[in-house]
Amino acid sequence: MSRIFVIEDEEAINKLICTSLTVAGYETVPAYDGNEALAKLRDFERFDLALVDIMLPEVDGFALLPHLRERGIPVIYLTAKNDIESKVQGLKSGAEDYIVKPFEILELIVRMDKVLERTGGASKLLRAGDIELRTDERAVYRNGEALPLKPLEFELLTLFIKNKNIALFGTCGMGNSPEYYRLIEKNVSAWVNGSCRYLGCYLCQGKMPMQVRQKYENMRTEENSAQVDGFIRNFDQAMTHPDREDLKKAQEFALACVSRASE
Repeated sequence: MSRIFVIEDEEAINKLICTSLTVAGYETVPAYDGNEALAKLRDFERFDLALVDIMLPEVDGFALLPHLRERGIPVIYLTAKNDIESKVQGLKSGAEDYIVKPFEILELIVRMDKVLERTGGASKLLRAGDIELRTDERAVYRNGEALPLKPLEFELLTLFIKNKNIALFGTCGMGNSPEYYRLIEKNVSAWVNGSCRYLGCYLCQGKMPMQVRQKYENMRTEENSAQVDGFIRNFDQAMTHPDREDLKKAQEFALACVSRASE
């Protein structure tokens, strides 16, 4: 199991990263400032990768880099500093990658895996049931028999094996009633089998092409005029979403799911 050193002073972000990576099958060690990071460098014999914020208290990320490189630990910077000077400084000083906040956890994991594969810190053998995947050979076997996979199929299978017991489900629609949400939630939970845990369902309205509104107008007859008016009202309301409140609720929901998944 790859051991990831997470050096980030914002507690909520540090915990989110550590919890997400633990669920994905990594071992994590957190540090919340530069001095704590230096202390933990002495306490642990091995780190396979360090995720480092630049703007740290006590000792910043740029000053930490030589200490990490001395131990042979590859570094990915995670930072809100998105100016070109900071990016150039970070990469020229020896960091393997530079990711600007905010970022998606899935993107982080993919970039981490690329660095771990390049630097030798990644687990080279993955198993799921009767499937055996060898990342160093980019080969997949089922009961000892090689399976011919295209490059994208190999990447997807690697992603799914590393993130076992996580079910993803997406839907779209204009319904905004509690009954509609309960129906979707029921349908989602029905697709989650015994090897997965159902962590919840979050939906919000969203924008759709204007052609949909025109389609409703074209459907209008004397008999269904009131119903079409309802469709159009829902459409117009949906066009104001997602708004800041939707995004806030989605973030809270995602954090709750990550927390439940780690229990």
